[in-house]
Amino acid sequence: MLWRWQFAKSDARDSILYKSEFKLNLEFWFPFSEIEFTRRRKIWCDGVLQLEVQVLNPVSFVIAGVGYFPRSISPFEIEFHFTQVRDVTPEFTVLRFGQLDEFGGLCTFEPRTGYSRVMDLRPKTNLEWAVAVKLTGSNANHLE
Repeated sequence: MLWRWQFAKSDARDSILYKSEFKLNLEFWFPFSEIEFTRRRKIWCDGVLQLEVQVLNPVSFVIAGVGYFPRSISPFEIEFHFTQVRDVTPEFTVLRFGQLDEFGGLCTFEPRTGYSRVMDLRPKTNLEWAVAVKLTGSNANHLE
């Protein structure tokens, strides 16, 4: 899907993200049951509400968005790093989710908060994210 998006004309890119099953696939991909922070708090993704894709370099992408999680919304980022153009499986993936409040808990937003506002407020460094993990392995299920 990312390669299709990258090589598509700019006017077709939104259709690839929003009219395909890409958002739904992301919702089910989040490995929250494997991450201590989210598993302990019973956090899961219940929908991807906003999505943006950026090309970091010819073989790496970052997907930034806003997800609906139990009774609230929160920002996320997923970086996919491939070895070669058009590879099917990433060499590694970096997942960042939520942001920490001043007490080390998860800071969330009310669902009525504007998605653009949540995107603007998302953390800028790994230390500010509630979850920042690197997933490696052929199916990116191994947590480092």
